[in-house]
Parts: sequence; C-alpha cells; structure tokens
Amino acid sequence: MAAAVDDRVTSARTALLDAKATLTREIRNYPTPISDCDAEFKHLLARQNPDHGCPQSA
Repeated sequence: MAAAVDDRVTSARTALLDAKATLTREIRNYPTPISDCDAEFKHLLARQNPDHGCPQSA
C-alpha cells in the first residue's frame, strides 16, 4: 500500500514538474513587443507565480 502511495506522489510530482516546464517554455518563447501591456503575458506570469502583483501581508 505504501508503494502505491509513493507511486502516486511520484506521478503527481512528475506531472507538476512537466506543467512547470511547459509554462516556463511558454513564457520564454512569448513574443517580446510590449509584454507589460499584454493581458495574456500577465496571465502566464500569474500562473507561474500566483502571488505576482499581490501586495505582501505584513
């Protein structure tokens, strides 16, 4: 049973790392013109870092 849990955790970790790599690749390959004004670029950044643009709580 522990092996099954370990396998699921490993699979989940692999899926998350793959998703992160895909997102990083999308951002790296995104066209450069006026990216700060581009809603899709901001959306990709928000997916990469959910705290992006949010004030830090003190």
